[in-house]
Amino acid sequence: MACSLFSGECFGYAPWVKSIGPYRLLAELGRGGMGVVYRALDERDGRQVALKALLELDALGLERFRREATLLQDLEHPNLVRVLDVHLDPPVPYLACELVEGQTLAERVARDGPLPWEEAVRLVRQVAAGLAEAHARGLLHRDVKPANVLLAPGGPKLADFGAVKAFGQESLTQTGALVGTPSYMAPEQATGDKHRLSPRTDVYGLSATLFFALTGKPPFKGETMIDTLNAVLGSPPPRPSRWVADLPPALDALCMQGLAKDPPQRPASPLALRAALADLSQGAAPRASRYVAVAVVLACLGVGMLAGVLWGREGAASEASQASEPPNGSRRSSSRRSCSSDARRTSRGRGACTPRPSSSTPALARASPTAPSPGSARATETETWRRSSSTSRRTATGL
Repeated sequence: MACSLFSGECFGYAPWVKSIGPYRLLAELGRGGMGVVYRALDERDGRQVALKALLELDALGLERFRREATLLQDLEHPNLVRVLDVHLDPPVPYLACELVEGQTLAERVARDGPLPWEEAVRLVRQVAAGLAEAHARGLLHRDVKPANVLLAPGGPKLADFGAVKAFGQESLTQTGALVGTPSYMAPEQATGDKHRLSPRTDVYGLSATLFFALTGKPPFKGETMIDTLNAVLGSPPPRPSRWVADLPPALDALCMQGLAKDPPQRPASPLALRAALADLSQGAAPRASRYVAVAVVLACLGVGMLAGVLWGREGAASEASQASEPPNGSRRSSSRRSCSSDARRTSRGRGACTPRPSSSTPALARASPTAPSPGSARATETETWRRSSSTSRRTATGL
């Protein structure tokens, strides 16, 4: 059956259309302003693909489609949806991509709620790796959002490069026209200033996607598109920690940085954002390890202190059991050694405990052991001690 290129009958409006080129249509997966995506079977090799075909075939739409197909044809990365086949000729231009089984990030959060922050960080880091590969090839995505993140079994994949633009390439969008999704587009996109677009524009979209993964909502969402755009341009971004109680402060700050109004204040590239997220996720484990190490050290210190106390008590008990007399109660000069009277008597003649004369204590050096005592013994000393220390008291009277 013949169909008009501009009627759309060949691209999904007519239910009797069963195939496009070598691809047999199995089911419709999605529909947008410019095209429709089918689950299709490549009858040449039996492989299922995601087949994107144009709904309307005007000159501008066809050029956009051609750019997307040409720019993505050789782009390959584990976190990007891969282009398998391109057909740009009438009557039906199409683009065949790998079919990713699974749901989008937007569908997952709508069904199960926001992701744990660790999972959100891991997912965004992987998407950032794919986006960095596109940037390395000189391509801006310009529509990074949760609905374009496919959750494949082997990891997330960034899809739908329908708004892709090469660095330095003349834009097909007129100045002032909007490309992207308002809740996830950077302020420079919201103003339609195509000359200010840069890798930081995609960093904003990726940060807004991170915000959604953490909170379950976009950073800005008004009742109308105009309200949303006004918020994107004029309202400060909310902190995700308002909705996530246990969010690490560093992640909260990084998300805010990625949503900065001024592009130079954002991370310079997806790789810079990915590195910051890696530092954050790796920092959690060392901190936990340090807590364990501190606990072990404190436990060891506690055991050591306990052992020291027990050792001190044992030593004190041993000294007490071996002591035969109380300490000398008389005042002594700090410049000489002191001995008990028993020790003095046993050591006299060898000079082991005999005080050495000092020029600072001449009276003590000349004191006679037979000098009279003034009776200065302390009242608390026992009679036995007074008798055994009489010699020491007579020596002290020389002062």
